[in-house]
Amino acid sequence: MKLYLAVYEWERRICLASDGKTVYSAGFDPDRVLSRLQKLFPHFRIEWDPAKSATILRQLEEYLQGKRKVCDVPVHLRGTRFQLRVWNEIRKIPYGQTETYGSIAKALGDLRLSRAVGGAVGTNPVPLIIPCHRVVGARGGWEVTWAVRPQKSGCWNWRGDWTPVKRSIGWSPGQEEENRSFK
Repeated sequence: MKLYLAVYEWERRICLASDGKTVYSAGFDPDRVLSRLQKLFPHFRIEWDPAKSATILRQLEEYLQGKRKVCDVPVHLRGTRFQLRVWNEIRKIPYGQTETYGSIAKALGDLRLSRAVGGAVGTNPVPLIIPCHRVVGARGGWEVTWAVRPQKSGCWNWRGDWTPVKRSIGWSPGQEEENRSFK
């Protein structure tokens, strides 16, 4: 099987891999996307061919421009049963709203799974399409490592989804250096 890489230039570069109809991986770093593909789909042939993903890129562009409130492009997800359940719950979060790790754990049937939900959020293979940037900590902040925070803040800026978090914690993307917490 073949997968085709494409890069979309928005306010940041977005790389995605698809078979022309379904997205298999997406992200902000082309090297990371390629590495993920090689790990998850070692027998697939991967080629650079943005034209094969033109329809998907057009839908993604409409989503990023706010013309679509739902990014409903088909995705091929490979993960554990738990990860798939978490990613499915995240896709249900409406545009402009947030959910906490705890509320997703509760929707899955066990509030004690909050940290595991966080782990699944961190392995999201298709950011933006599965809007992990809408998942926040119980206090309204991103309970993620400082390395991931800029990715989430970038998603909020693109999508106009930033307002709920900004209101709740008073944090903006320019404060990344000040808000790092090392454990």
